Amino acid sequence: MKYANTLGLLGQGISYSLSPWIHNAAAEVLGLPDRYRLFDLEPDAVAPFLQEFWAEGGVGLNVTQPYKRLVASLVRSDLAASNVLYREAASPYWKSTSTDGEGFVQALELFWGKYAFPHWVFLGNGGTVSILLDIARNLSPFPRISILRRDLQRDLELEALYPGVQFFPFEPSALAEVFTSGPCLLVQVSTAPAATWDPFFQVLGGFSGACMDLAYGSRCSSLFFALRAQRHPCEDGLAMLLEQARSAQKIWWGCTPSRGDLLAAMIDMAPQYGESCNSFIKQIQRLASM
Repeated sequence: MKYANTLGLLGQGISYSLSPWIHNAAAEVLGLPDRYRLFDLEPDAVAPFLQEFWAEGGVGLNVTQPYKRLVASLVRSDLAASNVLYREAASPYWKSTSTDGEGFVQALELFWGKYAFPHWVFLGNGGTVSILLDIARNLSPFPRISILRRDLQRDLELEALYPGVQFFPFEPSALAEVFTSGPCLLVQVSTAPAATWDPFFQVLGGFSGACMDLAYGSRCSSLFFALRAQRHPCEDGLAMLLEQARSAQKIWWGCTPSRGDLLAAMIDMAPQYGESCNSFIKQIQRLASM
C-alpha cells in the first residue's frame, strides 16, 4: 500500500519542521520500520489526502497550523483542534486527539515546575490555547488565566472551557496592566506579524516571571528575544515539541523511547538532516543534561 509504515506531519509552509528528525530517531531507537515525512498541502487538498492516507495504510499523522481546527472538523472530533490522528481497532476512520497540552505541561515541569506560576498569560487565542486551558483546569491548584487576543469570536468557547478566564485587547497597555498583578508565565502563541511586537517593547520593564514561546529557533517572536536579551527566564517550544511527539508515539506505537535515548539518537542522526538540525544540537544537548 502506498502509505504503509508511513507517518507524517500535515500542514502548510512546514519545511522548517523538526518533526521528521524527532520521529525517525524514535523509530530507529525502537527498531520500527515506520518512517515520518512532511505533507505540505493546500487547504482544498486536506480532505482528499486524509481519505487517501487512511485507505492506503497510513499509520498516523501529526497536524499543525493552519489545519488543526479544519482536521478536527473533518474527522468529527470532540476537540476544537487536533494535532494527532491515529487508527483504532474497529473504527471506520481516523480518531483524533491532542498532545499539545501534555507536551506543554511536561516542558513546564522540566524548566520551572508546572505549579511555579499561579498566573498564566496567553498572547493569542488560537486552537492550541483551548487545549492548554483544558489541561490547566485539571491542575490543582489551577492557575489564573489572562488572554490577550485580536479576535473576540472565541471568547465564549474559551470561557466555557475555563470559567473565570480574563480577556484583554491585544495592546501594549493591556499587557502592562496584566504585568501589574505580579509574576506570570507569559505564553506566546500568536501568529501576529513581526512588526506587531514593536509597540510592546516599551512595557516589558514591568514584566516579571518567565516566558515560553511555542515556536522554536528563529521562528520565535521578537518579543521573546527581547525578554531573553533582558535575561528573563525564556524557553522556546522545542521541549514541548519533543514531549508532545513522545506522547503521540505512545498512541501510534504503544511505546516511546526515554527522553535521553531519543535525544541521543537525534544527535547521532543530525548529519542526515543538514544545517537546519545541526543548529539545534547545543539545545538538544542541554535538554539531554536536564
